[in-house]
Amino acid sequence: MPELSGLEATRRIRRLLPATEVLIFTMHESRTLVQEALAAGARGFVLKTEVSRQLIATVKKLADHVLSYSAKASEVVMEPVQPNGFTSASTVMENPALTPRECEVVRLIAAGKTCKEIAAALNISFKTADVHRTNILRKLKLHNVAEVVRYAIHVRLVDP
Repeated sequence: MPELSGLEATRRIRRLLPATEVLIFTMHESRTLVQEALAAGARGFVLKTEVSRQLIATVKKLADHVLSYSAKASEVVMEPVQPNGFTSASTVMENPALTPRECEVVRLIAAGKTCKEIAAALNISFKTADVHRTNILRKLKLHNVAEVVRYAIHVRLVDP
């Protein structure tokens, strides 16, 4: 892409057309790139080495507005699991730190929803949605939305 990077294009697309599903299709297999793609708002990620069935499956999931990262990309994101406090692939309900409402908010964050959209979906105020997001980050010792998405995938709140 001669004018801008795929990540910058993703940021612009998601900012201007937030309902648009963005798929990153790349040959680069780096943890940083996958995390940056998540942070930029990409809802799908497929490595060119996995092109066959994975690309088609990912596009179908994105058409249904479901976050979809290929198996290899998910592995890249999940590599350093212990340092971020994820110690098992159990469900989030086994983590008593999160309330059921916070689990709902985690799912919505992983679905790419903003605080405003979360508030509307849960019929709560923007401020309450933001407080839930802040509490989730604090309780799980996470620092950004990409880490929340990674957590949601790891504990199987959403499909990778």
